[in-house]
Amino acid sequence: AVHGADPGQVERVTDLLARYGLPTSAEVDPARVRALMNQDKKKSGGKQLWVLLNGENRVDIVRDVAEDAVDAALAAVVTVSDRSASPDHTPT
Repeated sequence: AVHGADPGQVERVTDLLARYGLPTSAEVDPARVRALMNQDKKKSGGKQLWVLLNGENRVDIVRDVAEDAVDAALAAVVTVSDRSASPDHTPT
């Protein structure tokens, strides 16, 4: 589950994104995603700002997400392919 979100809530959010034609997965290089995250404007003091689901209709804004949790979240939505290694590949 995502930071306190139950699997049903994750499924509802995924369905909502899909209903609006928004991506629910990406075919990219996870290492490239991590590198880009390090350049994110919301990163401050070496910490990334995260908005995470926490219960029904609630979110938490946190900076203390463990690296292994970030890697697990990426693994859940990323499909790695040969195409994803190219520098001009745009996520789907």
